[in-house]
Order: sequence, then C-alpha cells, then structure tokens
Amino acid sequence: MLLGEGLLFGVGVPIWLAAGVAEGTLRLSGALFGLLILFGIVVVPLLGGGVHLLARDHRRRRRLARPIDGVLVANARRDGARPSSDAAN
Repeated sequence: MLLGEGLLFGVGVPIWLAAGVAEGTLRLSGALFGLLILFGIVVVPLLGGGVHLLARDHRRRRRLARPIDGVLVANARRDGARPSSDAAN
C-alpha cells in the first residue's frame, strides 16, 4: 500500500505541476520547489517504508518456512502444533 501511494504521488503530482507550468499558472521555480518537497517529504519515505516492510515480510516468511525436526514451522503454527524445538520454550 505504501509503495502504491508513493508511486501515485510520484507520478500524479509531477504531471499536475507540469500542467500548471504549461498553462502559465505556475512558474518553473515553483514547480521545481514543489518537486523537491514532494520527493523529499512524501515519495521517498513512502517508497522506503514500503520496501522496508516487503523486505521484513520476506525475511519473516523465509525464517518461518525453514524445517525444524522435519516439520515446517509455518505448517506447525498453522495447524496449532508446536515443533519439538519450540516445546522447551
């Protein structure tokens, strides 16, 4: 969701700013300042947060899918069973 919002703002607002420059209601300096603010405060943090969450989810899925005593941890958690290495915890 963060990636989608970042892409939406990153594509939509520059088009809107370019339209303002083309029709003469916005100066080029204002459009460049708007792009700087947009990308520095809105787009980069949204995209960075989205990439971070995707990477964290990928690491978590990989960790939960590794076999412990021949039983996949993800399957054991889904079925409500506990692998033997988790029994001591």
